[in-house]
Amino acid sequence: MSERSWLRAAFAKIPARTPALAPIEPERIWAAVRGELDARETAEIVDRLHEDPELAMEWRLAVELAGAEAEAATTEADPTAPSPAPAANDRRYGYAALLVAAAVGALVLSLRPAPPPLDPGPGPGEDSTPAMRAPAGGAAISTELPDGSTLPRARFELRWSTVPGADHYELRLSTLALDPLHRALELHDPRATIPAEALAPVATGEAMLWQVTAVMPDGRRLDSPAWRIAVQ
Repeated sequence: MSERSWLRAAFAKIPARTPALAPIEPERIWAAVRGELDARETAEIVDRLHEDPELAMEWRLAVELAGAEAEAATTEADPTAPSPAPAANDRRYGYAALLVAAAVGALVLSLRPAPPPLDPGPGPGEDSTPAMRAPAGGAAISTELPDGSTLPRARFELRWSTVPGADHYELRLSTLALDPLHRALELHDPRATIPAEALAPVATGEAMLWQVTAVMPDGRRLDSPAWRIAVQ
């Protein structure tokens, strides 16, 4: 069975989403996780994760499947490498085991709050003004860092373009599975250095997501695309 068929089969185990939210094709989620979509398309999916728990679960599952695929490819490239499980050289076996784990994980997630997404949103007492999105003609916030670039762990500085009239900026950095790594608020310059301790759980070369929000004086919020970044 093809990778996409396995992905569809795994997604079928997830309860149906709210009717008002149209589903996103598994192929698009898969492509986003593998870095095959541009930053704007990835941002559109990440934005939906804030309001669509089922999509967030599908995203995390796709991340797990991508990891299983990479592990299987490594095993195939080096047959002498220790096998993580019996018959691990059969890629379909690894996926089947992962689907069982995903089904159990879905049950656990249904019994406890999900981990915070890339943008946990306003908390009690914070401004709840809806975010304004970038114009269709292009992102209002850009960066000179190419999507998918890498930065040295000791000098991990993220930079983005200035938004005229912005009061301050907020920055969020998460794992590809949307586990929060760092959040900076009240930034008045379009740059931020990520502390080494925030990057400690991240392996060299591991992909992460970062996103910036410009907060205007009247409370409006303008989100950037979600960009990929890795640490050297």
